[in-house]
Amino acid sequence: MFKNLVLTTISGAFCAVAILLLIAGGPSDRGMLIGVLAFFGGCFLVGASLFAGDLTKKRGVKPGAEAGEVRFRFAPLFHLTFGAASLGMTAGAVIFALESPWMWIVAAPALILFGAGGLLFLYRALFDRRIVVAITADGIMDRRILARVVPWHCIEAVGFPEIGPVQYLMLAVAGAQSYARPRGRFSSWLGRGQVTDGQILIAFQGLDGALTDALAAIGARKPDVVVLGDFTD
Repeated sequence: MFKNLVLTTISGAFCAVAILLLIAGGPSDRGMLIGVLAFFGGCFLVGASLFAGDLTKKRGVKPGAEAGEVRFRFAPLFHLTFGAASLGMTAGAVIFALESPWMWIVAAPALILFGAGGLLFLYRALFDRRIVVAITADGIMDRRILARVVPWHCIEAVGFPEIGPVQYLMLAVAGAQSYARPRGRFSSWLGRGQVTDGQILIAFQGLDGALTDALAAIGARKPDVVVLGDFTD
């Protein structure tokens, strides 16, 4: 929570200063100020979105979770916010480079990373309503990183590691790599570190449900499963 608050506060301060100078400053600095506003406006959207998530009160369990049947899709608002933020940061970096050519050292990678990421976020927000993660009678499936369902009898334990701002559902599965998707697709390449020898990591950030929903469904389907570590939401 603290890191998200700091990001929101600092980027918001830069935006406020840029707006003030756009109003009171001269036209010669306008291009750079617009770049500052676009870039740090994107940072502000990211920080504010994550911070708002930190402050959100605990909600009810997703329908079907307590019966062991729950499905997750991409959360449109999350991906719309991050898409707009990424494209804002891309625009800001490009404006910086147009004002100062040496800034292309920063702008070129931003075009690839933030630009491509922003378009992917917007695609997910506006067009992709397919099921991403499913917990059903057959087992657990994440189409982003898995080629087939992991059946219940193969899941030896579950855990809930937190890596940076993202909390994962960890499945301890013998021969986990046999479930991984081929590396040919972009999403499979991005998730290449989430399926390793003996474990599978399923990220829930950006989905329309929470780990509590997954835990409820797993408890309903396999109440004797070993839980590694503590889980708090």
